[in-house]
Amino acid sequence: MRCVLVVPALRWISSRIAIPPQVPLGHLMVASQLLREGHDVSILDADAQRLTIEATIIGILERKPDCVLVGHPASTIAHTRSMELLRAIKHSN
Repeated sequence: MRCVLVVPALRWISSRIAIPPQVPLGHLMVASQLLREGHDVSILDADAQRLTIEATIIGILERKPDCVLVGHPASTIAHTRSMELLRAIKHSN
């Protein structure tokens, strides 16, 4: 199965100056298990690449996934942005 793990774009301009995007360790842990099970896995870090939701959708669709997983750190802002992304993914098909 072809899986895409997505880090949604979460950072605001002010937090980009103070805190650069971090390595998505949770995504890497999930990816390692999927790879161990023989799946084809890629990670799309929309936060580090500063992608818009539209550009993130394009990046996902280019990979032609069977499965898309969106993960985020546990924060209120992250939840809102992740839900926006999930709705956009749903309506892109």
